[in-house]
Amino acid sequence: MLRRDDGANWLVITQPEHAALSGRLAQVWATIPAPRAETLLAVYEHDNGHAPSDANGHWNPQTGGVQDFRSAPKEMQAEIARRGVERLAVESPYAALLVAIHFGEHAAKEHINAGYQLLQACDVLSLAVCLGIGQFGSSKDTPAFRPEGQPLLDLTFHHHSNNTVGLNPWPFAPERVTVRITARVVQARRYASADALAEAFHTAPLRDISVDFMPA
Repeated sequence: MLRRDDGANWLVITQPEHAALSGRLAQVWATIPAPRAETLLAVYEHDNGHAPSDANGHWNPQTGGVQDFRSAPKEMQAEIARRGVERLAVESPYAALLVAIHFGEHAAKEHINAGYQLLQACDVLSLAVCLGIGQFGSSKDTPAFRPEGQPLLDLTFHHHSNNTVGLNPWPFAPERVTVRITARVVQARRYASADALAEAFHTAPLRDISVDFMPA
């Protein structure tokens, strides 16, 4: 779960929703490494292990609030990663391998590394959209993305406004890319139980978040 503080409320986005946004970004990338379908599958599904825990808001019993994945216990993070890799391996061992690398494993083959770097770059850009591009300051380096047979490419993005980011170099095929995601607006308070949070989560008002990516 991703939790973005917004005054008296939290803007809450599930990890699978964030991953789907990463996939939409990858879909319009200028160079998608082979095997194309399996690489895109990995980007779209890299957080599918979160689906069961995020379905009802992911209650944190210690704080009574929404459990943001970034502050979750290491054991919980490891279990979610393992679950996601195992689920994806049933459909595509290659996609599962890219996701395993995303969660800390290592592979050295160039074509595997290229697919992994695409996953990482789109993951970072999606997180910027979900969590608020302003918090990244004036620029942010993503992990290097290396298409097969091409030199390393380090993306830097520049914060122009609350919803416009300039990317340098420009990585997408279209001349401009607009992405949207919907967050749930959950009151920021302590909830007495998982059921109480689930009710607030499922009845929360919705807020659309939109960001324009353009050449820097």
